[in-house]
Amino acid sequence: MVDWKLPGVPMRHAALMCALLLAGCDDAVPGPIGGLILVIEPTPWDDGRGGPHAAVEDIERIELNTVEIEAIVDGEHITLDTATREVVIDAGGRETLVAQYQVPVGMLEQIRVFVDHVDVVLNDSTSEQLDRNSQLPSWKQSGWKLTLEDPIEIIEDELSGMRVDFDFDVEVLHNNGQGFKLQPTTPAYSLDVNPLPGQAGIFADQITVWFDEITTPQEVDQINDPVGVRVLVPPLNSQVWRLKLPPTMNLEQAADYYRAQPEVNRVLPSINYAYNALPSEASGAGITRELESINADNLWDERGRFSDVASRDVVVAIVDCGIDLRSSEFLGSIHINSDEIPPATLAAVDLDQNGRVTWQELNQPGNFDPGVPCRESDQMSNQPKAAFGVFDRPNRFNQCNGVIDAMDLAGGEGEDWYDKEDTDGNGFSDDLFGYDAADQGPPQTDTDVCQHGTAVAGIVAARPDNGIGVAGVAHGVTLLPIKISDAEGAASDVFEAEAYRYIDEVKPDIVVMSYSQTIASANADLRCAHGSDDGFSKGVEAARYDVEVAIDLATFADQGSATPDQNLNLIRERLGADGRTLYVVAAGNERLFLPKLEFEGNAPTSGVYQAPGLLLQHLLPDQTLLVGATNRRATDRITSSNSGDAVDIWAPGRWTNYLGDDDLFSGHTDGTSFAAPVIAGHAAIVLTDQPQHLGSASNVRDAVLDASGVVHVDTSCPGRGEIYDADVPFVDMVGHL
Repeated sequence: MVDWKLPGVPMRHAALMCALLLAGCDDAVPGPIGGLILVIEPTPWDDGRGGPHAAVEDIERIELNTVEIEAIVDGEHITLDTATREVVIDAGGRETLVAQYQVPVGMLEQIRVFVDHVDVVLNDSTSEQLDRNSQLPSWKQSGWKLTLEDPIEIIEDELSGMRVDFDFDVEVLHNNGQGFKLQPTTPAYSLDVNPLPGQAGIFADQITVWFDEITTPQEVDQINDPVGVRVLVPPLNSQVWRLKLPPTMNLEQAADYYRAQPEVNRVLPSINYAYNALPSEASGAGITRELESINADNLWDERGRFSDVASRDVVVAIVDCGIDLRSSEFLGSIHINSDEIPPATLAAVDLDQNGRVTWQELNQPGNFDPGVPCRESDQMSNQPKAAFGVFDRPNRFNQCNGVIDAMDLAGGEGEDWYDKEDTDGNGFSDDLFGYDAADQGPPQTDTDVCQHGTAVAGIVAARPDNGIGVAGVAHGVTLLPIKISDAEGAASDVFEAEAYRYIDEVKPDIVVMSYSQTIASANADLRCAHGSDDGFSKGVEAARYDVEVAIDLATFADQGSATPDQNLNLIRERLGADGRTLYVVAAGNERLFLPKLEFEGNAPTSGVYQAPGLLLQHLLPDQTLLVGATNRRATDRITSSNSGDAVDIWAPGRWTNYLGDDDLFSGHTDGTSFAAPVIAGHAAIVLTDQPQHLGSASNVRDAVLDASGVVHVDTSCPGRGEIYDADVPFVDMVGHL
């Protein structure tokens, strides 16, 4: 027998952990084990098929009273569970989680389900209990056989998934006028329980835990070790940890366990965010219609088409998968943290000795001689400040642009600029030109691992006067890159937490967040969600069982040792205590109707939760703008854009051309990702024209909305009672003319 009264684990948590183990807690699966999530995915009856199944539409659900679950692994029969459970198969199409099991390492071929009885519940609330002798004879002898088309490899300490394809038109039969009977064998397939590398979604075997500020790594280990949890991603500054669960613990048990620890502030599902852009067909048309629809071209003509329309004093942070520092579209636009420059280098390049360095200063005689070629190392050494890493470096095509830019300084080796020291004492080493929260260091020369952040930054601030690429809405502003993606392009919630800490430290004026993850509880109305006829939101490419299984919002929403209000206040204090920063967030591309976030107890009343947009809007309503996307001409929304009461303002989200790798254009693209930077550019121009609002995000937000026009948005959803069809705020630069 396994002793589950572990040190530091309250008895009620030990009992929870036993609930999904082999035969309760009395036995253990022999040898090394992995985990298996078993999900039944029903397909509702289809009256178009006709045939012998014509009365299946009378069924509301099937209830199985299971008494034993058995697995066949490498030809051996292994008992997984002997607890009595009720498993419901919903004729409406909603997935059912059977359980999470320990399974021996090997090739899983089949699961067998043994039942005490099966009830067929009809739409009129009457039910029929199937007789095991006459209606389920095979089930009685050898169980309900869930047979995999291809065996699943069970890997030690890893979680796998198995999806049962229960088609009501196939699996439910008529029993010669004597009610129903069920097929003895049903097909099953493997199920990805976690997002694939580089993809968005929710993890079934990981959680994100926010510990309090004084908890040490050793204390985190003392909490993790008794239940076999290990650290996947430790924080640098944020105290937000990504934890890997053992196969013996599911998400609900983990949330319950960590929520009971006094050192824990919040327990959240582990999320990789989706960047809110959808590739579309290539097109040769120009970019002017997007700019014309917001009157940006008129503003440029008024101020001088090739002059800066926004102030360099306005700092716009791009929280994304990075910005390509090689791009000539950002010459002179990338933020320089002069306080982080190593002292010897600063003293050498600070020509006016004011303690600050600008791109203009770095390109002045005395720092740089543009007449010296860059391709030969001995010629580089002839440049004035080459000894301090100031020279025009060739890009990967062995080409130079004749100026000093962030690529040149970030691409060097040695300690001239990056000395691995936190020179300014802000807790972030080498944050000269922004911060890489994924690698916990400085951005490198080509940090845009998914070619998304560069496009977002280009819409904000690309130069109009260089004859290439695109022109940004607010060219002239300063860009602060904050990278939250790993090398495969996945934007993690843990990296986002590091980004929040950095934002709290540097306090940019505007933050652009063109990513999101939408989570829905089982009872949420998701009809018309993007990419699915039956209403489950597939736009974020998360496993479908996430909706019901992995995410119980009452489990995760704002709970911990503190009350929900206290936990929310912790975030408010971190992100908005001084009221300086305006957060401009993409509304997302799931085609959902988003109500504003309201809580009943600890769970959103709508059953829909979205981070970061709805959460920031709830916490910092005066500092957040949630942005929906219209078409290029601003005549209606793009099909994929989320809408609803939570969307504050709209902007063009379909761009014919956008900034990509090496200043190239890449077809055209749709998404709220590219509407949010339009609004950020608008806000930057507000701050340029009304500098008295610097430091007051609330005033900037009001000014943006006051200067906006209107656009008609139709988000009607066939088959759903409500229709959202209204005139809504739309970005318009005419107020700046």
